[in-house]
Amino acid sequence: MDAIPDNGTNLLCGDRNLTNHLLAGSRFLSISEGDHIGWTKEIHSKWGTLCFGDGSVEGAGNGGPLTIVHPPAGATNRLSLP
Repeated sequence: MDAIPDNGTNLLCGDRNLTNHLLAGSRFLSISEGDHIGWTKEIHSKWGTLCFGDGSVEGAGNGGPLTIVHPPAGATNRLSLP
């Protein structure tokens, strides 16, 4: 929802099992500077992919380098969940 075109630090989308321990039934995932994200065991067994505002796609497992998000200071990156 907040991705900026051509910006490789903004999340555009990710696998639907992406989480940051949100409450059950939540429809939005909010990510701020330094937040940790990960994937639930459903679908790819705690592994997933992320697509960024610049069109790049990267995959990682829980605890990997992509699990710490780095949006600009004071910014929040929101993702809509299915």
